[in-house]
Amino acid sequence: MTKNTERDKKDKKDQKTQYHHGDLRAALVQAAGEILTNEGPDALSLRGVAARAGVSHSAPYRHFTDRRALLSAVASEGFRELAHRQRSHSNDATMNLTEVGRSYLQFALEHSAMYRLMFMSDILEANPDPDIARMSREAFETLRQAINALLPDCHHTGALCIMMWSQLHGLAQMLLETRLRDWMRDGVDDDAMIEAACTTLPETIKHAASVLAAKATARQGLSG
Repeated sequence: MTKNTERDKKDKKDQKTQYHHGDLRAALVQAAGEILTNEGPDALSLRGVAARAGVSHSAPYRHFTDRRALLSAVASEGFRELAHRQRSHSNDATMNLTEVGRSYLQFALEHSAMYRLMFMSDILEANPDPDIARMSREAFETLRQAINALLPDCHHTGALCIMMWSQLHGLAQMLLETRLRDWMRDGVDDDAMIEAACTTLPETIKHAASVLAAKATARQGLSG
């Protein structure tokens, strides 16, 4: 049997596998997400993902040039899920903002490996993926919409979004890294801390908006 014949047979097998999955890329990303959750990012490889998806070891190269491209696709799916979770929860603007914050923190704790890949890892920095940028902007936009609903006349929504995301991210990171020692928490568990942070979030945002508005007015007075 010639090498060309062997290659043709292997390609046909890969094509059948792709047809069986319906969407090979989605199957590979799903398999990578499962490995990430169960074993961590160090265990992710194109060969390992192919084995878990039940395809030949060459099949992933149809969609991903290397491991970094695969990780980028997985992180993009993480942002997609985060944006989905943060979309409007309630017609009541105050309650909605509280729920948006809660959904963010719950996502971080329920999908800790994914969250670390999205926000805390330098794996993706050397090769920024446009899809990650697009999906992270969509997640950011859900915060903007929630704040706009709470404060429709505010002119500093962008700054408030950054503040809100920073507060949520800071708490999520501290909880995940177990840096909040028992002696710092006075016996308060994670759920209670999340509830306190999210319940007070609307008033925190309102107060921040008033401070920003006052600063802006003061600057205008000085420039006038």
